[in-house]
Amino acid sequence: MKLGRYKRELSAAMAYAALLVLIGIVSPSFFSAGNLRDLALNNAPVLLVAVGMTLVILVGEIDISVVSQFAN
Repeated sequence: MKLGRYKRELSAAMAYAALLVLIGIVSPSFFSAGNLRDLALNNAPVLLVAVGMTLVILVGEIDISVVSQFAN
């Protein structure tokens, strides 16, 4: 596998990793179990909608009406 083919993806992954390291250094409590649990619980509705819409888009039935339903 040639890594040169994925230069754009690798640079984005490296920037993301650097951001996570920086957050870990500045605020070590960010990666605590309680905080990660709270993040997961607070963002669960968005995750469910995102997974559902990803599946809808993948089968070719493009539908953006969920945005108006989710905003309420």
